[in-house]
Amino acid sequence: KIFMAQTDGIFPKKILETRIPDLKIYWPIKDKIAFETPNSEIFLLTEEGGLTKLLEQKLSLNVKWSVGGSKLLFSALENPGDLQPMLWVKDLETKSEVRLNLLITASKCAWSIDNTHIYCAVPKSPSIDEVYRINISDGSKELVAEPETTVKEVFLPKLESYLLFIGAGDEKLYGIKISDQ
Repeated sequence: KIFMAQTDGIFPKKILETRIPDLKIYWPIKDKIAFETPNSEIFLLTEEGGLTKLLEQKLSLNVKWSVGGSKLLFSALENPGDLQPMLWVKDLETKSEVRLNLLITASKCAWSIDNTHIYCAVPKSPSIDEVYRINISDGSKELVAEPETTVKEVFLPKLESYLLFIGAGDEKLYGIKISDQ
């Protein structure tokens, strides 16, 4: 069952009755909850119980929601024999999916607050990544940093002056200055 309640747990309201175990729940938009099933499908759920399928079943799905929740960055294997996932953007308003032609997982990217740019760690070699600022509208990219390591996951604070990432080899948190703002 999926319930909504006040932060202290009072006034619980059942929104959805389900027998699906192990749901991953996201709250990307103020009035909608998203959940990912074990079969790697994504659904949107309103407070009234309205249910919409957002993504069909994907192999090795990894997702990152945009700051305002209007776009979903996701990576998935296109075919069962593929070794690397392809990166995609789904616009919730237009329902369009755009392939970004990058063979990386969504966890190696972070959304900019403008919902038009993403910062991604892209492999330069098997042991070194480069970080690019990518415009998802036109596909242009700009080299931002060369961390000289492989990156596991990328985070972007709201001020966007630093890019934070977890190193894949040592699991340490690193920061790179990307702006003088």
